[in-house]
Amino acid sequence: MNNSKLIKLAAAAALFQLPVSGHAAALPDLAATDLGVNAECQVVVKVRNNGPGVVPDAAFALSPPGSSVQMYKDNQPWGGIVLGGIDPQKHLKPAGGTLTHTWFPGAANLKLPSGTHSVRVVVDNNNVVKEGNEQNNTLTRRLTCRQPLPDLVPIKLGLNAACQIVVTLKNNGPGAVPAAAYGTNPPGSSVQMYSDNQPWGGIVLIGVDPQKQLVPAGGTVTHTWFPGAANLKLSPGTHSVKIVVDKNNVVAEGNEQNNTLAQRLTCGKIGGLKAPEKLAPVRQ
Repeated sequence: MNNSKLIKLAAAAALFQLPVSGHAAALPDLAATDLGVNAECQVVVKVRNNGPGVVPDAAFALSPPGSSVQMYKDNQPWGGIVLGGIDPQKHLKPAGGTLTHTWFPGAANLKLPSGTHSVRVVVDNNNVVKEGNEQNNTLTRRLTCRQPLPDLVPIKLGLNAACQIVVTLKNNGPGAVPAAAYGTNPPGSSVQMYSDNQPWGGIVLIGVDPQKQLVPAGGTVTHTWFPGAANLKLSPGTHSVKIVVDKNNVVAEGNEQNNTLAQRLTCGKIGGLKAPEKLAPVRQ
């Protein structure tokens, strides 16, 4: 066979993906095999090259003609990326190669919102890769995000030397307190105090926790109740004091049954001096 015939045969093989022998080249088969959600409500996609052929290097290009992968949430586009972006190590290149990829792990807006959603992924969305099976590039799943919730708990009520109420709150977690809970107007979370079953001042959460120490799981804050309000100091004697955190139920919590703490507190001082004790009568 002369050189000109070899050149023509090689050109035909490249055009029709035929080897010089004339047999059809084995094609790859990119299949979306699974969709799931991790603990952070990020979508995790699994892809496999079912083979028997290899995925060509051109499919991993970071610009056209690179193959693309497109995600949808509730039938709306929800981020797309080139194949080389999710598989820079080319794990999918050989037949049987697999890839597990967390969808845009640094993008907070591409975390799955709370609740159940229809999620669909399409591999080789732009049909760059010639495959043995073009019918298995798409996978749809209904995925549910159960985000970890915070748990706001009053853990201590006490009095300081001036008979002001001192409260300690804790976020038992495991989730963070959302930013909306710290709004100064609705829907800001509210905290309400009672003394002897009567309202004893209320305030939004950010007034108790301006530094947002309760945001992370395990965070605590200790706050003196209206330190500048003389009318909210306890009068001498023993009182039933109760506090309710998130009284307006703004914060979705893992436990909604522990927002209240009640204790009997005794104020035994007047103006910083101990109240005089009653003396027993002296017998003559």
